[in-house]
Amino acid sequence: NTLRDYAPEIVAKPFNGDVFVTRDLEHRVGPGPQITCEGPGGEDQTFDVEMVIGIRRIQMFTTTMPDGRIQVLPVFLEVPKKEWFDYAHFIFGRPRDLEIPPDSPNSWYGPARNFNSRCGGCHTLDYDIGYDYETGRYDTTWRERQISCENCHGPGAEHVAFHTRRGRGDDPIVNPAKLSIDRANQVCGRCHAEGELIDPDFLPGEDLFAHVDVNGLEDAKHLFPDGRARELIHALLPTTMSRCGPIACTQCHDPHGRGIPGDLIRPLDDHWTCTQCHEKYKDAAVVEAHTHHKADSPGSSCFGCHMPRMIIEGGHGRIFDHTVSIPSMVNSKRRGLPNACRDCHLAEPPEWEYEKFAEWYPEAEKRNHRVPLAAAIGDARLGKAEAKTGLLELLEDPNPIYRAGATWSLSRHADIDLRPQLEDPHPLVRRAAIKGVAASHPDLLIPLLDDDS
Repeated sequence: NTLRDYAPEIVAKPFNGDVFVTRDLEHRVGPGPQITCEGPGGEDQTFDVEMVIGIRRIQMFTTTMPDGRIQVLPVFLEVPKKEWFDYAHFIFGRPRDLEIPPDSPNSWYGPARNFNSRCGGCHTLDYDIGYDYETGRYDTTWRERQISCENCHGPGAEHVAFHTRRGRGDDPIVNPAKLSIDRANQVCGRCHAEGELIDPDFLPGEDLFAHVDVNGLEDAKHLFPDGRARELIHALLPTTMSRCGPIACTQCHDPHGRGIPGDLIRPLDDHWTCTQCHEKYKDAAVVEAHTHHKADSPGSSCFGCHMPRMIIEGGHGRIFDHTVSIPSMVNSKRRGLPNACRDCHLAEPPEWEYEKFAEWYPEAEKRNHRVPLAAAIGDARLGKAEAKTGLLELLEDPNPIYRAGATWSLSRHADIDLRPQLEDPHPLVRRAAIKGVAASHPDLLIPLLDDDS
């Protein structure tokens, strides 16, 4: 339960009147459940702390405005260090000239920091945002303030009735373990994928992409150009892009909780998930020949090399890369992207890892599909014309995330006909194609108004 009423015992550091200054703004935490900081209009105000979001890594605090808006206050707590910090550093890092005007949507009382529209749906059950367009007020409600059974299994009334009458046949409840890996992962992806909710009536087992406008490779804020996530809650797309598997989220994570970070089923030094398929790496000698590191060292960890920890959220967190991909020194050298070797070999110059990797794995970069992906998407983000060739190749890729990213990027090229992408089987690709076709052939979009996919 990551959303709770404020109580002193659940906060990792007491609200005892601590003062810290950031961006020339003074913040006072306490005494008691209150925070004094700049409020709407730019004047200092004192706000009651009502709810606490988070447990192990970062804790955030909410307050309710007179119009029913629940806003996330600008003071965050880094739990392991027991340090208060500025929410803006969490979002933007620490640029020296960072300024957030009072009328900015990114001000803590602006729409980007609104709990009602941005947070509540993934921390509750039967969430109703309750926004009144005429009055501009919120009357937000929920049935349970936690991740509950029905979040993942769908409505449970028929399930209860089935067992009450000792029914025979199939239990009507949705069991993600019986879904395809793709649909089972989408149950998790409802909250572990950045995007805009289009249809709030999503039920487990349905196509998530028909209900949520998921951000893809066009989203430079949340995804590196090679598809790896830059934020905690965007693991679905990297998992979907992985060519290892398909792997179900529940092969590594226990959805019912383990009480440890990541709710991992097995410890990080247990490579059982990998060796189910890659059986030869159960042999220590084979591992050492492959990794050029001692078998029991971090350099021989499957996770360390193929799911390296990546710094996220302005340096206030680290997550494992869920693309489960081959490390690329080329992408680091050309694109400045993080790599697994750098995580341990900080004292070595960048050229060292590039040369060592080429010596040990001379064919790896040639067969690493993330090298042309990063080149095409990276150049497209920079507006380079030479990106077009690589993007056209990605349009034919079997992975829908790649096709959607290429479609988005090519939509700025008037000479590219994206009409075939309107017929793509995946909603992400069709969504991206609409952007491109809207400018050149808007008449083609009219029939799509009756398309319920």
